[in-house]
Amino acid sequence: MASDEAKRFRFDLDRMVVAGNSAGAYLALVAGYRVKPRPKAIVSLYGYGRLNTDWYAKPNLYPEFNVKKITSEEAEKQIGSAAISDSRKRPGNSETIYTYYRQTGLWPREVSGFDQLSMPAGLAPYEPAKHITRAYPPTLLIHGTDDHDVPYEESVNMAAQFKKYDVPFILKTVDKAGHLLAGGDKSQIEDSYKTMRDFMTKYLGSN
Repeated sequence: MASDEAKRFRFDLDRMVVAGNSAGAYLALVAGYRVKPRPKAIVSLYGYGRLNTDWYAKPNLYPEFNVKKITSEEAEKQIGSAAISDSRKRPGNSETIYTYYRQTGLWPREVSGFDQLSMPAGLAPYEPAKHITRAYPPTLLIHGTDDHDVPYEESVNMAAQFKKYDVPFILKTVDKAGHLLAGGDKSQIEDSYKTMRDFMTKYLGSN
């Protein structure tokens, strides 16, 4: 981020924590090694550090992703020539194309544009799990064990990478919670959010 942009939006680049959930958590993890200056800390809620892996690049067989089979024709109706930033203005159901790509395992290929042969090398620069060093910011991971969208193992894998490189981290597990922590124990969810507040306060400092 350029210094003039930081001044314009009144960002203090010396006191910055990047947080997100799901795909936003993935972007937060990417910020940990691609953003300069590095954030003071990262918070990932049910995020992921890998793109070219089975859970994303193969069909999702869980029942909730297969209530209705989406055809390629239905999915293509979501694709137009104009960029649309407001999901309410997209034609049809905005979940249709995502569901189709998860049913078919095409999501990484269709989003990236890489073919099967070039995908491993092409996606590698954008996979946080492959770019952890000792300089990576301290990170809080929050994830439910029954997440059928982004597997809990993604946060476990990131935690293993942090441990390998001595990066300070916390992995907060919410038992039997699905994506968005749905169905999880309320006390564990509240404890995770309290940990998140304390974590951000610690690394932002009091000034």
